[in-house]
Amino acid sequence: MTLSDYLNRLALGVMFSLVAVLMSRQIQHRDGRLLTMAHTDSLTGLANRRTFDGWWNELNGVGKPVALLLIELQRMSVLVDGFGHQIGDEVLTFISSYLERTAAAVGARVARSDAGQFLVLALDHGHAEAEKLAKAFHSDLHGEIDALGVLFHPVLNIGVALRQEINETLASAIAEASAALTSLNRVGVGLTSFGDASAQSRAALELTMEYALRKALQSGDVLAAMQPIYRIADGRIVGAEMLARWTWEEHEISPGTFVALAEHTGLISELSRQMRGHALRLLPQFIAAADGGPWCTWINVSPRELIEASFSDRLLAELQAANVDPNRIGIEVTETALLTNPKTVEKTLRALRQAGVSVALDDFGTGFSSLSILKDIEVDVVKIDRSFTETLPHDKRVAAIVAGIISTVTAMGSEVVAEGIETEEQLECLDELGCHSAQGFLLSHAVTPIDFLELMNQESLRLPVSP
Repeated sequence: MTLSDYLNRLALGVMFSLVAVLMSRQIQHRDGRLLTMAHTDSLTGLANRRTFDGWWNELNGVGKPVALLLIELQRMSVLVDGFGHQIGDEVLTFISSYLERTAAAVGARVARSDAGQFLVLALDHGHAEAEKLAKAFHSDLHGEIDALGVLFHPVLNIGVALRQEINETLASAIAEASAALTSLNRVGVGLTSFGDASAQSRAALELTMEYALRKALQSGDVLAAMQPIYRIADGRIVGAEMLARWTWEEHEISPGTFVALAEHTGLISELSRQMRGHALRLLPQFIAAADGGPWCTWINVSPRELIEASFSDRLLAELQAANVDPNRIGIEVTETALLTNPKTVEKTLRALRQAGVSVALDDFGTGFSSLSILKDIEVDVVKIDRSFTETLPHDKRVAAIVAGIISTVTAMGSEVVAEGIETEEQLECLDELGCHSAQGFLLSHAVTPIDFLELMNQESLRLPVSP
């Protein structure tokens, strides 16, 4: 081998070695980037949920108290809907840096959980320390953020789960903090709530009950009940309120509980549709039992349905398909429903009343704008809430208020139904005040449709009011 050949081979060897070193470094760099991507959030640079899981597991068995804070940035959906994801990302990046700095001051660690939510893990933090940290997150965040020219005032809600030591899954602690956070979101913003096992149990029960209610609606196990409405003057049944009844695991669930759950979960539309179906199918039997007398079946309408522009058309189509006279059907609406979207609601109610459907304002007197509503929206019936009737006739101030309501509503051409009548004294007082109709346990509980027909067919429908 000549010297020239030797030098050429040596040069090639050096070159291959350099290439190998460079490739190795590139692979290491790539692997490092992949490792970083696997453990950090790409937008904010914070640790991700996988890394947070690792932190939690590392503290298992340490034997020191731990606080888990679930932090949610409020009104992010409004910001993104109004200005787009780029502005939202700017705000999230700012908040991430802020949370990381504040947490680092006490040795806590932060990870991004989901969308506008963040997780904080603070070792050696009991209730007092966790409360102090939460206050720091709230108090140090003040002023507006300029996100590419859009000014946004950030506000946080914080749910906290405390553990004397880590001896359970992270999912359990997050569920507890999430339950606390959910309770806050129903109240306001800029708040902190500490979770407990009972709150977590309530959240689990709510999810279980939601599933059971959904299945009950699918299988037709939510039943109809009727509470009669009596005309006070002659004791005749002139209508009934259609109510929903649900038995779950051999327990009758309070309507206030499962109707509220249906509204919260979006099941209220299906529940209302089924109740309307019962009302329309049973209506011919009730009209026949009324024997030519006045009759109206009243169905409750939720705020969610009432603000739908298509609701009036849908209801009238259902009446037409069932060959039902609209004059025999009435809807009960609450003040809350009327105030949700006044223009849409007013248009809907006007269309229904023009078609012959009656409208009743339910729970009258419990809101702040009851009289104002009577001024702005025409109704056929006003139902006085039981909170006014339950102290009659002994509370003279309440009696004066009820007398004023009856007088005003009657002068406007509408009728008055008193709810929650439980004593003969209440009924006699309402009769003297000129109230038109009444319903309540004194007269009849809500009964099955079959029992209701038997009630209508009784020879004597007289109320316990002296002639």
